[in-house]
Amino acid sequence: MATIEFNDKKVSIKLDTIRTVAELIPSIKSNHLGKDEYLTELFINGEQVNSSNQSLFLDKTLSDLDIVQFGISNSKNILLETIDELPMYIDGLISTIDLAVSFSKNEQTTLMLAVLGDIIEKIDSFIQLITQIHQGLVIQTDKMLDSGQTIKQLEIHLLSVAKALLLAKRRNDEVMLLDLLDYELKDNLTQWKITAIPQIKRLNTI
Repeated sequence: MATIEFNDKKVSIKLDTIRTVAELIPSIKSNHLGKDEYLTELFINGEQVNSSNQSLFLDKTLSDLDIVQFGISNSKNILLETIDELPMYIDGLISTIDLAVSFSKNEQTTLMLAVLGDIIEKIDSFIQLITQIHQGLVIQTDKMLDSGQTIKQLEIHLLSVAKALLLAKRRNDEVMLLDLLDYELKDNLTQWKITAIPQIKRLNTI
């Protein structure tokens, strides 16, 4: 019978009525997780299970396995991990902005508009992430950043830039689009990366 581990620690679980991995997972969620805890990883015999290979593992019987390892995290840790990943996300977004600006300067309007659609989607995702962080963390939003702004002001400015981009796109105002992308948006994202995100980590008043 398989050994069950949570975060690399062996746990004792009654498996009398549980036959497969697919049956084990809902049992773990229902009976062994705290209110604020989530399953984040699953390894079977040392191999990570993900969306691309889960069909190979979920129907395996526990009696045929050596070890089943679950990664468990709480919402606080998940949010902090998300914050750690934001600078890399911002770097990718700024690279996409630079590409759109390059297309615009070379009068490749069709390509610029195609990339712009991707930028707007990524901004929307970034705003959603920031909103989740605000909901999950107690952040002193009136705290002044090194730039002289506050976290809340940066968030409001980002929302206004996103709305202005959509308006400029509807009006086919390429000059306005270029200005918003190359100056307003890049400056805002840089402020998030350099000052706001490190400060959120420092505050860490959860």
